Amino acid sequence: TGSSGDVTIQRGAALRFRDEGKCDHTGEFTIFGQIFQQYQRSSDFKDYFKRNDVDAQAWNTRFAGEGSIDVGGPFRECLSNMLEALESESLPLLIKTVNNRNDHGLDRDCYTLNPASTTPTHQELFIFMGYLLGFAIRAKSPLNWHFPAYFWK
Repeated sequence: TGSSGDVTIQRGAALRFRDEGKCDHTGEFTIFGQIFQQYQRSSDFKDYFKRNDVDAQAWNTRFAGEGSIDVGGPFRECLSNMLEALESESLPLLIKTVNNRNDHGLDRDCYTLNPASTTPTHQELFIFMGYLLGFAIRAKSPLNWHFPAYFWK
């Protein structure tokens, strides 16, 4: 069943980073990156993703300076913010599909893996993204992943 823990997120800093138009190649500044850093520092963090219950929470989310109490809402918002970061230019892991870039054909709203993301840090970020994807599938989390059909095959 896994375990869960607490994560603290500096959402204001992540939003400022995004608004500056930068790309988080080190996995430190976006919400996805901040949680990745906590994952790197904790030996128990991998267990957080082993939750199989419907609507399970992998961790309790605290947005620093916002006074949030996590009974599900902040965690789901955190997941949504992580997915937004993945599908933006703030992280180098995903790129728009050709049809998304050209606004033509199928999969106009989809993203695919970025073949240019080959550094060791990028590889660790991909592994972390895989943990998140696996957790979302097992917990039936309502994350709206925008992958093309060939990704799921």
